[in-house]
This record gives sequence, structure tokens and C-alpha cells, in this order.
Amino acid sequence: MNNPTDEPQQTAPIYRRIARRCTGFTLVELVVAMSFGSVVMLLAIGIVHQSLTISQLGQARADQDRALVRLDRQFRQDVHRSEGFELPDPQTLELAIDDTRVVYTFDSNKIQRQTTVDSKRQDRELFLLNDRSQIELLTLDAPQRLGIVVRSDPGLQGVPPRTDRQIIAAVGLLQKRMPSSNESPADSADSAATGDDAQ
Repeated sequence: MNNPTDEPQQTAPIYRRIARRCTGFTLVELVVAMSFGSVVMLLAIGIVHQSLTISQLGQARADQDRALVRLDRQFRQDVHRSEGFELPDPQTLELAIDDTRVVYTFDSNKIQRQTTVDSKRQDRELFLLNDRSQIELLTLDAPQRLGIVVRSDPGLQGVPPRTDRQIIAAVGLLQKRMPSSNESPADSADSAATGDDAQ
């Protein structure tokens, strides 16, 4: 005689085996997980790209600031020590310092400084600026001064160029202050005071 309680005991392990075999992810779950992962990856790539762009712009700005500081110091020193200047063309400035000629050449995004002694080139220095820079050479009177204005164009409609650096230096300022070889310091001080009074 069959025991009715034997049947569930025999079929229970079969159900367990079927349940173990069916564990896993469905195709819909895999597609949703992959879509979510793709969105997160795209967002991460966008953030990394933006941070790299900002870092490059910051590095370029820092390089330009360093070049402008060097240009400011060198240009002021040259103009203050010069005995006079010439402008062969709007993009070239020639300064006479003792027996040396210092030539500044202005391009769209760079300024080159070259020194020559007895028609022999001694050294050359290059000041590189970014591609959107605009360089303007100024000549001012009363007293005679030279200037360089560097502007950056943001490239936005209706936004004017921003002035990055304005360098103004008086021509021969150190030459006027230095006493000549046959003049004593007291005489030069008296002549300087007389000149100040005359002005």
C-alpha cells in the first residue's frame, strides 16, 4: 500500500535542482546594467576631458604670464638704458644702448629681442604668447616714452579684448640719472635739480 506522504519527499529534491539551475540574470537585466554602465562611463570621460582642457588652459595662461613678466622686466631695462630709438616699421623697434643695438620685433603672438654689437648678433630671446594675443607698440610724448600693450581676444561676439599687460617706460631714464665721466656726483645732482625746476 502506497504511503501518500512518500510522494512529496521524492519530488522535493527535484524542485531544488530546478531552482538551482534557474539562478542568473535575464537578458533585460543585462541590457539595463550595460546601459547604466555606459552612461556612467560617458559621464566620467566627459568630466576627465573637461578637467584636462581646463588644466591645459591654466598651464598656457601661466606660461604667458611668465613670458609677460620677463618681457616687462627686460623691456623696461632696455628702454631706461637706451640713448634713443628708431621705428623702421610698425613692427620693429630699435634701441641704441652704448655700442649695442637692441631690436624688438613684434609678431602676431610673439615678440623677439635681438642684440647686436658691431653688426654681429650676440643673443636672441623669444617671448611666446597665446594665439589670441594682440600686441601693440606705443610711442608717447612729454616725456618721451615707449610702451607695449598685450591684449587677449576671448573670441566671443560683443566681448572686447582684455588687456593682459601694459608696459610703459621712459626713454633714457637711467642715462639722465647717471653722471658723466667728467662730472662729479654733486654737479650731476645740481643739474638734475635745475632740470626738475625748469620742468
